Amino acid sequence: MMRLAGKARYAAGAAALALAALAAPGAGSATAAGQGARYGKYCSPWKEWYGNQGWVFTDLRLCLDFVERAQTDKVWAETQRTTWRGRIGDWHSASINNQADGFIYVRVSKGGKEISRMNSGWIQKSREHRHWWNRTLAGCGTYTLKYQYTQHGPGWDDEQWKIDTGWRTLRIDVPCR
Repeated sequence: MMRLAGKARYAAGAAALALAALAAPGAGSATAAGQGARYGKYCSPWKEWYGNQGWVFTDLRLCLDFVERAQTDKVWAETQRTTWRGRIGDWHSASINNQADGFIYVRVSKGGKEISRMNSGWIQKSREHRHWWNRTLAGCGTYTLKYQYTQHGPGWDDEQWKIDTGWRTLRIDVPCR
């Protein structure tokens, strides 16, 4: 009897080891189990940017948007409060007569692997602007976004007054369903 019990214990232990070997590290995570991102728009905090000597201003943030029933997800670049300072210190919004020209480069990665690169320019004729790219993202988890944004204007569009963020990095956490 003891001999059979020993074999049974051995078989149970071997089966448990075999199952553990099949499960790769992280296999218990939601992403590995095939669970995708919770639908919604996940954004970085707004970041204030001033041009040289503070004559032009904008807020900028980047977002990842996981849309239910869509062919692809979206990556967003959004600006708000795009303004310029007049000669007597008063602030004016971007407008059709005093527009801002924005340009952004974005690289999206997850787990150290680059998923997508994009860039775009736009003419901004109001305080707020939203631009998006359709992209297929990699489900839930932490994304790293590297970006560089430049803006000429509004009001003062000389090279010396432009906003240039240089290359920046931010992270956006996307929850699982």
